[in-house]
Amino acid sequence: MTTHQVIDTTLAHKNWTGHSLEDLIDAGRVAPKIENVMSFIRAACGEAPDLEALKTYRQAAQQICGEHAA
Repeated sequence: MTTHQVIDTTLAHKNWTGHSLEDLIDAGRVAPKIENVMSFIRAACGEAPDLEALKTYRQAAQQICGEHAA
């Protein structure tokens, strides 16, 4: 998966509330911090199968946090 695919998949992923990560960040319900976003990435994309995937996940989390920083 590319970084862009991870970002798109994660931002669109809906948790038990029925809201996407993007909605939850915009509403102020989830702080755009690396740890929070990494949890959503794992839920949306699964555990990283290797180190390269983990690096991609981390880059995606950093970009998501950067785009949604206040």
